[in-house]
Amino acid sequence: MRETDINWVRTNLKTILRLLGISNREVENRIGWCHGYLSRVFAGTLELRLDHILAILEVADLHPAEFFHLTWPAPAEPTSPAARELFPLWRRFQPAAGSPPPPAQPAELQQAVLECLRDELTVLFRQVLAESAQAPVNGSPPPSS
Repeated sequence: MRETDINWVRTNLKTILRLLGISNREVENRIGWCHGYLSRVFAGTLELRLDHILAILEVADLHPAEFFHLTWPAPAEPTSPAARELFPLWRRFQPAAGSPPPPAQPAELQQAVLECLRDELTVLFRQVLAESAQAPVNGSPPPSS
């Protein structure tokens, strides 16, 4: 599935450029890529990376969200198990249609992220400390308890 999706993105990028009348050469010149680079990306000879997609979309003056909506229009209802779980949570942090944009990060989301990071870092630090307490120092065995 992954390769099929990547090919679909390549096809859509090529199609959008053609529909907008933008040549590969123009894209390469504006991004600073050597001649033929984009053809190799589109042919699959070079890996298509996210930074490629974003640079091409910038040349096309197309927002990434618009491109991905054109590439994969959102279903009316979530279809994957992960999406069914995430959509209700995600909607809590999305602005209502026609409302002004929200602040950079809602306080509730920022607090949740900070708490999650703190918990994860605490676990990691405890693991590191436990491992370092058991690790030999300068080739000597760990202290006995």
